[in-house]
Amino acid sequence: MKKQRIIAASVLAGLILIPVLYVQANKWIYAHRVTEYLLHEKAYERAEIKSIEGKWGGALPPFYVVVEFVNEPKIVYTYFAHSDVRQVHYQLKGERIGDGVPSMALKNLDQKFN
Repeated sequence: MKKQRIIAASVLAGLILIPVLYVQANKWIYAHRVTEYLLHEKAYERAEIKSIEGKWGGALPPFYVVVEFVNEPKIVYTYFAHSDVRQVHYQLKGERIGDGVPSMALKNLDQKFN
């Protein structure tokens, strides 16, 4: 009886732990892809990037990356990094996508975005 409880508890822990690990690993993988893209393909210096954070959302695609640059502290850029890395939108912190910022004024807007 005690052995069955241990097995049941282990299975339950695995059912909870595996999805959590999957999400955390993919957030890290996508953030790493965007980091490599920005440093090696776009030639940014690490000091120019304030933060890069992998995110998980309920919609498709479920994983995306949010990037903040030092020279634009009020703007947040979003990247997808599934088959290739691409910038998909930008927004003012706390605002809707694209509100209040003309794209021509953005210093870190990817040319592929337009």
